Amino acid sequence: MKIKMYLCGGELSSSRYPLGLGYLKSNCSVGIEIVSNASALVDCDMIGLSTNAWGIREAVEILEASDAPVVVGGQGALWEPLRDLGFAHVVVGEGELAFQRIIDGCSDKVIEHLQVEGIDSLKFPERGVPD
Repeated sequence: MKIKMYLCGGELSSSRYPLGLGYLKSNCSVGIEIVSNASALVDCDMIGLSTNAWGIREAVEILEASDAPVVVGGQGALWEPLRDLGFAHVVVGEGELAFQRIIDGCSDKVIEHLQVEGIDSLKFPERGVPD
């Protein structure tokens, strides 16, 4: 499975991944490519978006332009009307375990993980260079 992730409404540093996406990349069982530009969200089996409130419009634009299933999470996912749009999944709360559930085939549209039990069991975040 080829998954690409992108941070909506913010800019990626040219030298480091956003911390939240880095944690997702490190704690999922499949390879994840973090991209620095929405135009790179092609040729993949799934798109993962992290959005804040001011990135919701961009997340919806990506959803409308994509043929792949789109998963959205981050602070912007707290906005409940987002659940009524065509996102494959909306992750509310901590995403590391929720995203792995999606990869494992969970069919729930809204996945809520408000906290991670045994947070010390999480791997440290990938902090590499965005593609």
